This record gives sequence, C-alpha cells and structure tokens, in this order.
Amino acid sequence: MEMHALDLRELIVFLVAAGIVVPLGHRLKLSPVLGFLFVGLLIGPYGLAQFTDMFPWLSYAVIADIKGVQALAELGIVFLLFMIGLELSLERLWSLRRLVFGLGGAQVIVTSAVISAIALLFDNSLPVSVVLGAAFALSSTAIVMEVLADNRRLGTRVGRTGFSILLCQDLAVLPVLFLVTAFTVQQDGSVVEGLAIAMGQALIAVAVILVVGRLVLRPLFRFVGNAARREMFLALVLLVIIGTAIATEAAGLSMALGAFLAGLLLSETEYRHEIEVDIEPFKGLLLCLAPKFCAIPD
Repeated sequence: MEMHALDLRELIVFLVAAGIVVPLGHRLKLSPVLGFLFVGLLIGPYGLAQFTDMFPWLSYAVIADIKGVQALAELGIVFLLFMIGLELSLERLWSLRRLVFGLGGAQVIVTSAVISAIALLFDNSLPVSVVLGAAFALSSTAIVMEVLADNRRLGTRVGRTGFSILLCQDLAVLPVLFLVTAFTVQQDGSVVEGLAIAMGQALIAVAVILVVGRLVLRPLFRFVGNAARREMFLALVLLVIIGTAIATEAAGLSMALGAFLAGLLLSETEYRHEIEVDIEPFKGLLLCLAPKFCAIPD
C-alpha cells in the first residue's frame, strides 16, 4: 500500500459525502454502495472536477487527486475482512475448504478461460488475453462483502459461498502477478511450473502466519489485557491487523487476506467480543471510502 500526503480538504469532502449518502440511501431504501459509487463518479477527477476551470468554486467540493485518501480506502477493506475473520474460526473455515478451493478455484479458472477466449476473438495476443482473463475473473471484495453485509446475508448459504469465492480470489493474486511477470520477462522453466511455485509460496505464507499467530497472539493479548490499559489493548489490536496485512502484501498476497487471517487468529481468544466492539467504528467509517475510491478512475 503506497502512502501519500493526505489533503484534509479532500478528506472532509469524502466525509461530508458519506454523511449525506448513508442517511439518504437509508431513507430511500437504496443500497449505500450504489450511492457511494455514484458520488465517487460525481466528485472524482473525471466528474465535476472537469468543470473547475469554468466554475472555480467547484474545486472546493471535488476530489482532484485521490492518492491521499487511497490508503484510507484500502484500510476500510482491511478492517472489513478483519471483522469477517473475527466472526469465523479456523474450524469453520476448514469446513468451507471445498467451497474455497473447489467452487472458488473453478470460478477463477472458468471465468478466466471464457474471458481469455473472448479477448482472443478481438485479435489480442495469447499473453494479453490470458492476463485480461485472469484480471477480470477477480471481484471487488469491498463492494461484494458490503452488499452482503447490508442485506444481512453474510451468514446465509449465499453469503458463505460468495465469501469462499472471494477468499479464493485473494489467494489467486500471487499466481496472477506471476503470470504478468512471466509474460513480460524472459524466464527459465515453464509457466505452469512457475504458477505451481507461486501458489505454493502463497500457501506457505498463509501457514506461517497462522502458526506463528497461534503461538504468539494469545500470550501477548493476555499480557496486555492484564495491564488493564484500554489504549494499550486497542493499540495492540491495530498493530496486529495492520502488521498482518502488510506481511501478506510483502509476500505478494492482498492486504485484505492478511487482515482476514488476523481476524481468524483473534477469534480464538477470549478477547474476541471486546475487540469487535473496539474495531467496529473504524471499519464502518473507513469502509465508507472504499466504494467511492473504487468508483474514481486513477
């Protein structure tokens, strides 16, 4: 995640937009995600910002450069996946393994193949078609999970299935990145062999995080919890969330996957409900930025 200087004026514009969209959408019984997408397009650099030369006063109500709030938007997704992981457990996740690797893997492979074939029909080269297929096979975790949460369907069969597919897509990020590298740089060995190695690296990274987390987190939280200092406890929770997200990003995976793993690990501690109460406001506020950010072309 690249960090950029944060323009407080642009942050205020985002917060004002969120304060208008959420109650208005609730009153009109519309999905907040659709409202955020519309507002993102409206106040983004390709919306009203195009008319700032004609109407200079518009510059105070639009986002001309979104780099400063990109980090906050990504953190919203991170906190969302953390909360989802906190509501699960390793045992429940293991029970979803057929959906994650079976149905989720089939979705990524079949969708990639179909889109690649369509791209080939438009006279694209094979490497370009494969990369396009792999990219378009992945969904927006922020938007899909927010829609499911708004409709209270995360705990339903549809919600579990959708979540399993999204989790598989997060695991597929590293193989997709390898595909791009394999097609742009001359490499030794076959692409299939490289993909197998990349997938193995992803699974090893996940296993290491889970094993180390189970050994370290419970004693660490008991130590801090016994200190009876609320701010220290909250600081430790934030450190675990963001630290695990950065660790998975360094391993070539998505930050959202790392946050989800952190939630899984903390769901097995006796501090689960206290953590949920502390983090829920962060998730709700930051997630308001994610759909709008996704709606604004970079």
